[in-house]
Amino acid sequence: MKKLIKSVNVFDRTWEIYLAKPHDPELFVNGETVQGACWCGHSKIFLSDELDEPSLRRTLIHELTHAVLYMSQLEVSETFTEEQICNFVAIYGKMVVNTADYILEKNEGSK
Repeated sequence: MKKLIKSVNVFDRTWEIYLAKPHDPELFVNGETVQGACWCGHSKIFLSDELDEPSLRRTLIHELTHAVLYMSQLEVSETFTEEQICNFVAIYGKMVVNTADYILEKNEGSK
């Protein structure tokens, strides 16, 4: 069972953020169960409802970064240079972290 925790805009597209049971199909990627998954084509992020608070925040930030990469249409390379990573964080890092904090601030205690 999935629970919508919040909808947010990333570059003018609405993304839905869900908590899901670990056995949920959306948390099964490339033959493995994962803690979080970003389904870019559907503008949805799924997070395991069994994550503790620090892991939930870290996983959400990770998945939001996938969303920002997708929406900004940056070329996703197998190997980013240190300079490319630093530029990405400088440009988008604060937005990603602030969005994660916004999603989690009103959701605290609802797991």
